Amino acid sequence: FELTKTNNAALQAKNRFLTDAQLKKARELAALMEQIRTIMGCAIDVHSGYRCPDLNAATVKAASKSQHMLFEACDWSPAGPDTVESIEVAFQKVLAAAKRGEIRFGQLIVEQANRGYSKSIWIHVSLGRPNRDPARCGEVLRMVEKDGEQVYTLIERLPA
Repeated sequence: FELTKTNNAALQAKNRFLTDAQLKKARELAALMEQIRTIMGCAIDVHSGYRCPDLNAATVKAASKSQHMLFEACDWSPAGPDTVESIEVAFQKVLAAAKRGEIRFGQLIVEQANRGYSKSIWIHVSLGRPNRDPARCGEVLRMVEKDGEQVYTLIERLPA
């Protein structure tokens, strides 16, 4: 339920109409998010989980091949005000857990951009193997918006 919510009321019902394959991935993504909740030791706010193609198209600056459309990604933050500091602390906690082998992911990204709504900084996490090419799993990145463009910087790559 949490991974299919949207503030776009016109597309809410469509965003919750899922196939059996999408339900399987929903369970995988929910399990990943539960791991993150445990690592964080606090509540988290899900900003964007699954996005049906129409919702993705209506989302400002969403990638046309977004893993959100495949039910393979979630944008989140710790509950409470989203600040650069609170996001960085959360990011470092998940990264440290990944380095200890407690969690695996496709990508872990701190994203910072002005998309015209209340969230300007958040963490993106995606499913890894078998949903993502193993050569691209364990990517740790930062994304910032510069001159209207999204610029991604690879920080490190962890074992998949």
